[in-house]
Amino acid sequence: MGAFDQMASEGDVLGVAMQVSQVSAELVATLDESVDAWQAAQSEDLRERWATAEPETRAALLVSAAWGARDMHEVAWGQGDAGLYAAELHGYAAGFEEGLDRFHGKGFPAPPFPGRAGALASSLAADRDDVEISLEVVLLLLAPVREKVRQERRK
Repeated sequence: MGAFDQMASEGDVLGVAMQVSQVSAELVATLDESVDAWQAAQSEDLRERWATAEPETRAALLVSAAWGARDMHEVAWGQGDAGLYAAELHGYAAGFEEGLDRFHGKGFPAPPFPGRAGALASSLAADRDDVEISLEVVLLLLAPVREKVRQERRK
């Protein structure tokens, strides 16, 4: 366990922020190397990293991914629980009109995360018995954003 992981496990906001940054980079790198979100979710390294990240980190990333995907209206989120949760988080973010700071909450990346999106993200992130679903959800939300970035780079 690294120093920031240790700090995050103790609830330190800087530790959570650094863990968010590290895990986010790993999510993006794995997505960029994969055909789609479903393939990325099968990466053993990413699955292990996601499972060992603190629930606050996972929740922060779910909230951020939902906000980032809020303008992606033509996306089929997929089937199963992960697809339903991704669609629900996307819907909360797409319909939120009070801006990024209010969506994330005052202490971001530390909880609590406000609103229904915050409650859902926190619930998904806290479920250590089914951590794969929250990983699939975050990847489903990030995938169309990453694809848009790739398309813009090709122009």
